[in-house]
Amino acid sequence: MIGLGGAPVAFVMNRKKFESLSKAAQSIIGKNSGAPLSEHSTKKFDELDRQMLESLEADPGRTVVFPNAGDEKTIQAVYKDVIAQWVGSSDHNRELLARVRAELAKLRASE
Repeated sequence: MIGLGGAPVAFVMNRKKFESLSKAAQSIIGKNSGAPLSEHSTKKFDELDRQMLESLEADPGRTVVFPNAGDEKTIQAVYKDVIAQWVGSSDHNRELLARVRAELAKLRASE
């Protein structure tokens, strides 16, 4: 099994629609968005991943295999090539990757 990361979670609404909601509804959204939503989602996805892995490992008809160091090296090389192709396809993609890497650096520095 290869850890491919998670999916971003977003609750999206335009400002006009948000402002048309009652103050109580706005408060509920504000209280449960941002970091609380991200933390809750991460916890639930981690729990689901653990349950699914336990289920797969308990099934005698399945064999769960994790990549070894050589496999990881191959995987990373493929990722590097895919990223390079994507970044090379447009200036916008290059800018997005730079922004993502900057944000990751900030997060890792705060750990």
